[in-house]
Amino acid sequence: MLDITYNSVLIDNPETDIEDIEKKYLLKLKEERKQEIKKGVTLTGPHRDDVLFYLNGKNLKIFGSQGQQRTAILALKIAQLKLFSYLNEEHPLLLLDDVMSELDDYRRQYLINLIQNNEIQTFITGTNLDFMKGNFDKRGIYLVENGNIKNLGRI
Repeated sequence: MLDITYNSVLIDNPETDIEDIEKKYLLKLKEERKQEIKKGVTLTGPHRDDVLFYLNGKNLKIFGSQGQQRTAILALKIAQLKLFSYLNEEHPLLLLDDVMSELDDYRRQYLINLIQNNEIQTFITGTNLDFMKGNFDKRGIYLVENGNIKNLGRI
């Protein structure tokens, strides 16, 4: 079973109300302001937090393969996409950057089937087009090279 945990570097208790969270962030921002200006980076904020994935109780960041880690992230992205579609009655665009090279054949085919069966408009980047052959009915292949885009048609 896949579990997802949001790990805040500032908030220990997930039951903390929004006003207390705001106060903690404002205090921390004031404390670190000079250091942030000196370093030119923001040291406090949700961008410093982490989303942790656990497969059967084991932290994928530590114990998972690259394919398992990527699959967990893809599961979250697909769930977000489906929730957005359900709530807004609109279908967002899915952008996948070189994801196929990080998946084994089984996971790659599963993702392709998921995209096709849910009719998800998707842009996939990659350096190898082998996964496209025989997998997509409606597709266009474009080569981006030296700032130019060339339509290669269909495979």
